[in-house]
Amino acid sequence: MEKNNLLFSHLPYTAVESTQDALSNININKNSATFISARFLKYFEKDYNYHYTGVKNGFYALYKSNNFHTDEILKLIEMIKSSTK
Repeated sequence: MEKNNLLFSHLPYTAVESTQDALSNININKNSATFISARFLKYFEKDYNYHYTGVKNGFYALYKSNNFHTDEILKLIEMIKSSTK
């Protein structure tokens, strides 16, 4: 993805093994985001921002409100939405 899309080349990313690892990464590194199932959103509504990705089964992008990559995250979500139509 990084080679084919300039948006990805500017975003730092880390491979994680589980949703819990991804959430831990967000809490440690405030400039991270992850995808999460809608059924878990109720646990994170107060401390995180989230946007629907357009992916079936209700996946959302979850990130801290003070993330300075918010614009890139939103652009990525729009790309995902347009590719899943």
